[in-house]
Amino acid sequence: ERMRIARDLHDAAGHGVTAVSLQAATGLRTLDEGGDVDDAHETLEEIKRTSRIALEDMRKLLGLLRPGDSPYAERDRVSLSHLDDLINECRAAGLNVDVKRAGEPRLLPPVLDQAAYRITQEALTNVLKHAGPGANARVRLAYDADSVEVEVVDDGPGTTRGMAVGTRKGLIGMRERVELFGGRFAAGPMENRGFRVFARLPLRSSIERSGSAD
Repeated sequence: ERMRIARDLHDAAGHGVTAVSLQAATGLRTLDEGGDVDDAHETLEEIKRTSRIALEDMRKLLGLLRPGDSPYAERDRVSLSHLDDLINECRAAGLNVDVKRAGEPRLLPPVLDQAAYRITQEALTNVLKHAGPGANARVRLAYDADSVEVEVVDDGPGTTRGMAVGTRKGLIGMRERVELFGGRFAAGPMENRGFRVFARLPLRSSIERSGSAD
């Protein structure tokens, strides 16, 4: 449970700080280039909103460590239903993101739902950090009767090519989340340029784990 909370803190803090840093850079560039003050003001509002969400996220996670708090009460706190908010944060930070959904959306077990969201969040954070300026990202979310799949692909030249997959904490955390459900995970550079993260989370094992945890 502590490892799960540590992974969530890593993902929440990493995404929030990265998004705020890039949003601030956009606002400063707008002012330095004599751009529209209203555009700079809108960027500052995004920074304010992103910071508030990240702080609330971390406070709730840290609250799970207090004695007497249930470790399961907040497991449905984040979910794929918040995906659009996450995408908007990335776009405000300057990343062009396209989202594709396939299959019929369904109600997922809370533990799996949160894992799928965190994997997407961490993958997009890595794109913001490493893909380089002008990169585009594509998020694919697919449902079927047996599983939910998440795929995040970017087309940036990046700074991650040539590094061994699994040597960075973000990738390790994503792999660990998938392994908890007996799923399949893959991450690595594309053939020409860009990076791909793929996760398949089977529903049956997650339901069994969720039921046994309760």
